[in-house]
Amino acid sequence: MSVERSPSSRVRVFNLPNQLTSLRLILAVVLFAFISYEYYTVSFVLFVVAAGTDWLDGYYARRYGQVTTLGRILDPFADKVIICGTFTFLLVAPGIAETPYGLRAWMVVTIVGRELLVTALRSFIEDRGG
Repeated sequence: MSVERSPSSRVRVFNLPNQLTSLRLILAVVLFAFISYEYYTVSFVLFVVAAGTDWLDGYYARRYGQVTTLGRILDPFADKVIICGTFTFLLVAPGIAETPYGLRAWMVVTIVGRELLVTALRSFIEDRGG
Protein backbone atom coordinates (compact mmCIF):
# COMPACT_ATOMS: atom_id res chain seq x y z
CA MET A 1 0.00 0.00 0.00
CA SER A 2 1.60 3.26 -1.05
CA VAL A 3 0.74 6.60 0.40
CA GLU A 4 0.33 9.38 -2.11
CA ARG A 5 1.80 12.67 -1.04
CA SER A 6 0.40 15.85 -2.43
CA PRO A 7 2.81 18.27 -4.08
CA SER A 8 2.07 20.82 -1.35
CA SER A 9 3.18 18.38 1.40
CA ARG A 10 6.47 17.81 -0.45
CA VAL A 11 6.94 21.56 -0.66
CA ARG A 12 6.38 21.86 3.08
CA VAL A 13 8.95 19.16 3.82
CA PHE A 14 11.56 20.58 1.44
CA ASN A 15 11.10 24.14 2.62
CA LEU A 16 13.93 26.65 2.94
CA PRO A 17 14.81 25.81 6.57
CA ASN A 18 15.14 22.09 5.73
CA GLN A 19 17.18 22.93 2.63
CA LEU A 20 19.54 25.01 4.78
CA THR A 21 19.86 22.12 7.23
CA SER A 22 20.67 19.76 4.34
CA LEU A 23 23.22 22.28 3.11
CA ARG A 24 24.78 22.22 6.59
CA LEU A 25 25.29 18.46 6.30
CA ILE A 26 26.98 18.92 2.93
CA LEU A 27 29.13 21.70 4.37
CA ALA A 28 30.15 19.33 7.16
CA VAL A 29 31.57 16.83 4.67
CA VAL A 30 33.45 19.60 2.84
CA LEU A 31 34.67 20.98 6.18
CA PHE A 32 36.02 17.59 7.21
CA ALA A 33 37.87 17.26 3.91
CA PHE A 34 39.51 20.67 4.36
CA ILE A 35 40.53 19.81 7.93
CA SER A 36 42.04 16.55 6.63
CA TYR A 37 44.16 18.50 4.16
CA GLU A 38 45.13 20.98 6.90
CA TYR A 39 43.39 24.00 5.34
CA TYR A 40 42.43 25.39 8.72
CA THR A 41 41.51 28.93 7.64
CA VAL A 42 39.07 27.65 5.01
CA SER A 43 37.78 25.14 7.56
CA PHE A 44 37.13 27.92 10.05
CA VAL A 45 35.21 29.94 7.45
CA LEU A 46 33.11 26.88 6.53
CA PHE A 47 32.40 26.24 10.21
CA VAL A 48 31.22 29.85 10.68
CA VAL A 49 29.03 29.64 7.55
CA ALA A 50 27.53 26.37 8.78
CA ALA A 51 26.84 27.92 12.19
CA GLY A 52 25.18 30.84 10.42
CA THR A 53 22.89 28.53 8.48
CA ASP A 54 21.95 26.87 11.76
CA TRP A 55 20.79 30.17 13.16
CA LEU A 56 19.15 31.22 9.89
CA ASP A 57 17.14 28.04 9.36
CA GLY A 58 15.83 28.13 12.93
CA TYR A 59 14.88 31.79 12.70
CA TYR A 60 13.20 31.37 9.32
CA ALA A 61 11.29 28.23 10.36
CA ARG A 62 9.87 29.89 13.47
CA ARG A 63 9.24 33.29 11.89
CA TYR A 64 7.34 31.93 8.89
CA GLY A 65 5.73 28.89 10.51
CA GLN A 66 7.75 26.34 8.56
CA VAL A 67 8.65 24.04 11.43
CA THR A 68 8.41 20.40 10.26
CA THR A 69 8.94 17.02 11.87
CA LEU A 70 11.84 16.40 9.50
CA GLY A 71 13.41 19.70 10.52
CA ARG A 72 12.99 18.94 14.22
CA ILE A 73 14.93 15.70 13.68
CA LEU A 74 17.42 16.77 11.02
CA ASP A 75 18.50 20.08 12.57
CA PRO A 76 19.93 18.67 15.83
CA PHE A 77 21.44 15.78 13.87
CA ALA A 78 23.27 18.20 11.56
CA ASP A 79 24.47 20.15 14.61
CA LYS A 80 25.87 17.00 16.20
CA VAL A 81 27.58 15.95 12.96
CA ILE A 82 29.30 19.32 12.59
CA ILE A 83 30.34 19.74 16.22
CA CYS A 84 31.39 16.17 16.98
CA GLY A 85 32.90 15.62 13.54
CA THR A 86 34.94 18.82 13.63
CA PHE A 87 36.38 18.04 17.04
CA THR A 88 37.14 14.46 16.00
CA PHE A 89 38.90 15.55 12.82
CA LEU A 90 40.85 18.21 14.69
CA LEU A 91 41.87 15.70 17.36
CA VAL A 92 43.62 13.51 14.80
CA ALA A 93 45.14 16.42 12.89
CA PRO A 94 48.92 16.14 12.58
CA GLY A 95 50.78 17.97 15.32
CA ILE A 96 47.75 18.66 17.50
CA ALA A 97 49.05 16.45 20.32
CA GLU A 98 52.38 18.31 20.39
CA THR A 99 50.72 21.70 20.81
CA PRO A 100 51.03 22.67 24.50
CA TYR A 101 47.55 24.17 24.67
CA GLY A 102 45.96 22.15 21.89
CA LEU A 103 42.97 19.90 21.75
CA ARG A 104 43.02 16.83 23.98
CA ALA A 105 41.00 13.61 23.84
CA TRP A 106 39.29 14.35 27.16
CA MET A 107 38.02 17.63 25.73
CA VAL A 108 36.46 15.88 22.74
CA VAL A 109 34.90 13.22 24.97
CA THR A 110 33.44 15.95 27.18
CA ILE A 111 31.94 17.82 24.22
CA VAL A 112 30.56 14.70 22.55
CA GLY A 113 29.15 13.56 25.91
CA ARG A 114 27.47 16.93 26.38
CA GLU A 115 25.93 16.72 22.90
CA LEU A 116 24.56 13.24 23.65
CA LEU A 117 23.21 14.38 27.03
CA VAL A 118 21.41 17.35 25.46
CA THR A 119 19.86 15.04 22.86
CA ALA A 120 18.72 12.59 25.54
CA LEU A 121 17.26 15.36 27.69
CA ARG A 122 15.46 16.93 24.73
CA SER A 123 13.94 13.55 23.85
CA PHE A 124 12.90 12.97 27.46
CA ILE A 125 11.24 16.38 27.70
CA GLU A 126 9.40 15.92 24.39
CA ASP A 127 8.12 12.52 25.54
CA ARG A 128 6.70 14.24 28.62
CA GLY A 129 4.83 16.72 26.43
CA GLY A 130 7.21 19.63 27.04
